Amino acid sequence: MKKLSILIGFLALTFYGYSQEYVRLMEDKNANFYEVQEAFYKYWENKPYERGKGWKQFKRWEYFMEPRINAQGIIPDPGKTWEEFQKFQKSFPSEKGNKSNKTSNWTPLGPTNWNSIGWNPGIGRINTVAVDPNNSNVIYIGAPAGGCWKSTNGGNSWIPLTDTLASLGVSGIAIDPSNSNIIYLATGDGDGNDTYSIGVIKSIDGGNTWQSTGLTWTTSQSRVMRKIIINPTNPSILFVATSNGIWKTTNGGGSWTSVRTGSFKDIEFNPLNPNTIYACTNSSIYKSTAGGAFNTFIPLTNGLPSNQVGRFSIAVTPDDTNYVYALGTDPNDNGFYGLYRSTDAGNSFTLRANSPNIMGWNTSGTDAGGQGWYDLALAVSPTNKNLLFTGGVNVWKSTDGGSTFTANTRWNWPTGSYGYVHADIHTLDYFGNTLFCGSDGGIFKTTNAGGSWTDLTAGIQNSQFYRLGTDPNNAGNIMAGAQDNGCTLLKSGTWTHVTGGDGMECLIDYSDNNFMYSTSQNGTIYRSTNGGGSFSQITGSISESGAWVTPYVIDPNNPAILYAGYTNLFKTTNRGTSWAPISNFSATGSILSLAVAP
Repeated sequence: MKKLSILIGFLALTFYGYSQEYVRLMEDKNANFYEVQEAFYKYWENKPYERGKGWKQFKRWEYFMEPRINAQGIIPDPGKTWEEFQKFQKSFPSEKGNKSNKTSNWTPLGPTNWNSIGWNPGIGRINTVAVDPNNSNVIYIGAPAGGCWKSTNGGNSWIPLTDTLASLGVSGIAIDPSNSNIIYLATGDGDGNDTYSIGVIKSIDGGNTWQSTGLTWTTSQSRVMRKIIINPTNPSILFVATSNGIWKTTNGGGSWTSVRTGSFKDIEFNPLNPNTIYACTNSSIYKSTAGGAFNTFIPLTNGLPSNQVGRFSIAVTPDDTNYVYALGTDPNDNGFYGLYRSTDAGNSFTLRANSPNIMGWNTSGTDAGGQGWYDLALAVSPTNKNLLFTGGVNVWKSTDGGSTFTANTRWNWPTGSYGYVHADIHTLDYFGNTLFCGSDGGIFKTTNAGGSWTDLTAGIQNSQFYRLGTDPNNAGNIMAGAQDNGCTLLKSGTWTHVTGGDGMECLIDYSDNNFMYSTSQNGTIYRSTNGGGSFSQITGSISESGAWVTPYVIDPNNPAILYAGYTNLFKTTNRGTSWAPISNFSATGSILSLAVAP
């Protein structure tokens, strides 16, 4: 007799906290997992799920952390992996510590680019972009957990630069304008906390090798860096904005000094006078006119809201250095709070616009809310002080200094009259007149002020996979689900993006590989009956919601039977055409795993 082995996870339902307290707690290294979880469910109590409002970002964090905590909810020390990696290098300095001496025969399968029959194709998240000031064909990107990548041909191909390091997040890149071989990386995932910082690291050979600088942290400190900038007239001077304040070096990273405490999100030089620096925390903007010396960052308040902003991003332009822009999000729902502009170098600001909602999913801006705590970007043209772009879920454009906005890109594919840039914008940066964008799906650029966009991601392999499924009868058939980039099928040597959302568990029928199954978050299952040529949803009759990664399996004795775990266990005897519950559990949690005895 077949038996089902089921593990059920229960959500704690005693709540506390204030609006989106969970976001702050997720960044607190001392927070208890159950406290963060409780604060999240308190915030979402009696609210319907809406995409683009921050639900998915928490669920990714919860899914990763929950299996790793102890019974008391203590989050494990994130520094252990890095410590073990360093021990490995010391124990095997030549035999195995050197990448060139490794004898394993692992080869990357991809995906490195995409064809799509789904709706949000992409490769993986990009936090930061930098272009060599002396050679515009040389481009660097930083990923939240995939390290640093480099292109020497304008983005036509890419090579990884940090594969010999432990899993590395990069949120800032600075290149010495007087010597392009000198590169600095600000480590850690500044937006999603997927990885913590090991400090600023430096290369003097174009990224071939890396060394620590005087700002060295351990991941057990649970700090992140968010942006690094280099003085264009004196490249020995750099600043880095971090969750542990603003740090400054005057000797190329040999030593660093904390010049301002706080958790800083953004930092910019005055483009023509690097003695003036602007920086911002979530809710405040600061300015130093003394070269960023200790305790010279003074808060700017005239015309700005007081402690009413969820997160700020700032931008300046060499077209007029008196112009300073600030983009703010609503602290209650992470939607659009306001676009502010100063025309007197920050002495005073005026509100330019607070609608439409440029932080949401809808290109009309008529929806509410957003996820500005996770993705927020702002850029101003270096030659037109009134031309600016903002990033939230989509890219928006203003040609009148922020008084009005129109959607410039759309997150879902195909995009119709809009350019395609994958959802969730983490950075917008001008290099010359080319605007680069880093999103949850890759790196994109426009050379004509948003008239068209080009995807440069092909060749980068930084997808963050949850699950994969293989074909028992054909090793060349693989389907995998990735963070915010859906499910992708490898067949006949070609990858195809087949379904969207956050891709989860994938299965291929062991008796007939024309039947394939993919899932998105919380248990929406899709089925293909033609070997991946097309997919359709098959769980519309199931009213329950599943876990973030909802488990489902094919019966090992009858491939027409599948089981799927939600709050209850559901069964189909016709490959998903219809489902029926086979349990009536009194618990209110979600099934986390299941297996069928052979």
